[in-house]
Amino acid sequence: MPDGTSMRIARYLAASGLGSRRACEKLVLAGQVTVNGELLDSPARNVVPGQDEVRVQGKAVAPASLSYLVLNKPPGYTCSQQDEYAEHLVYELIPESFGRLFTIGRLDRDSEGLILLTNDGQFGQALAHPSRGVEKVYHVSARGLLTDETRQQLLAGIDDQGEFLKPLDVRVLKQHGRSCRVEFRLGEGRKREVRRLCSFAHLGVVRLLRVSIGPLQLGELASGAWRVLTYREVRGLLSAAGGSEKG
Repeated sequence: MPDGTSMRIARYLAASGLGSRRACEKLVLAGQVTVNGELLDSPARNVVPGQDEVRVQGKAVAPASLSYLVLNKPPGYTCSQQDEYAEHLVYELIPESFGRLFTIGRLDRDSEGLILLTNDGQFGQALAHPSRGVEKVYHVSARGLLTDETRQQLLAGIDDQGEFLKPLDVRVLKQHGRSCRVEFRLGEGRKREVRRLCSFAHLGVVRLLRVSIGPLQLGELASGAWRVLTYREVRGLLSAAGGSEKG
């Protein structure tokens, strides 16, 4: 556990697996958090792990050992903690010994590839926030052909459902007959953005695979397999996100 160094209550709660720091601040403001028996009404409070007793809705909480995993998500799995309509959840692929984890961002049910899971709310917030612009790369196999004119339109940005979508780069990897394989590089990563870009380009998505997030590559990780990130990989991802927040 920490060595007596104090930390903000929201960071403490996030490290305890209760969500992002913003979500944890809302828990405090909702009157659900006590420190040493005192009900907090503001997140502007520091605590010392191992010394202060922190409770949420009466239940004692403490930072868990932080976990950072990468998973090659197969198609058919949903990135939700609970979904009564989902046949499978990604958490079924991870051993229960890791405890409560959450995904950093999502891949829709039919998409596959690289996804990160953690119980470190600060790490998750740093990577997921659109303002950080962490680059994500997707490979799409599709029916139809991507013309140079349409590619230039995509690179200039398109309006879709009231949102402006503008990929960092789009390039054709392969075209054969009436099908193609296209690489999309995104900075912000809006909901179902790649599929929406493909719809604009009249490409029928057959397979959508995320192959990298920042410097982290999917590599040879088999579909449905996971592994723990190395310390260097965690630091590399934080560096791509502009560094972690303090306090």
